Amino acid sequence: MNENYLKEFERWTAGPRSRREALSLELQQHLREAEAAGELGSTLDRLGPPRDAAKAFAAGRDLRPAPLARRIAAALIDFAIPASIVLAVVVIGTIAGGDDAGRLLWEFGEDVAEEREPVWGTLQSIAAAAAVGAFLWWVAGLTIMEWRFGRGPGKAALGLRVVTEEATAPSFGQVVVRRLTLVFSGPLQIVDWAFALFDPRRQRAVEKLARTIVTQDETAEPRPSVAAGALA
Repeated sequence: MNENYLKEFERWTAGPRSRREALSLELQQHLREAEAAGELGSTLDRLGPPRDAAKAFAAGRDLRPAPLARRIAAALIDFAIPASIVLAVVVIGTIAGGDDAGRLLWEFGEDVAEEREPVWGTLQSIAAAAAVGAFLWWVAGLTIMEWRFGRGPGKAALGLRVVTEEATAPSFGQVVVRRLTLVFSGPLQIVDWAFALFDPRRQRAVEKLARTIVTQDETAEPRPSVAAGALA
């Protein structure tokens, strides 16, 4: 039995952990039966790579596109996490050092823009680290979480998940593409989100390009004997 194949299959299977584990166990059972019958090689050939097997198991799965309002709320939750950290530093600095803290982020931006070596106090260093951390969270942290788990804190809190149009887990490249406008576009986000207003699957413009969908999480267990149909 190829354990690596099963691990990769589970990685490409989208949905809650209970669903992924149940489908992995089902596939494992069928592969053991094929191995006992001397047909493991031909069975794996029919399934193809683990990602193709995950697509076969997801065939016919009903995807429920997430309401746009919940998606916006999830994005606001994700943004509120780094924003609250930066705000807390500014508030503490205002209390502790008068109006010095109110200028620290502006001064930090000026120093970077002019490529000068700034002279920081303790509070200013903390504020700079918080600003950098907030940026990295928005750019890299959420991207990695959506790639590995299908969602960040906002989507997890509201029961949402990023999947591909084939109902499998997205690749890293797909997650990067779907987040491009969220990170870099600025005003173009309005145009990007406008697509979701008229799309039946509530896909933004770059989500169509990435071939991903934000869905509401499943509450039901996977259909029985999914593997039987995938292996036929």
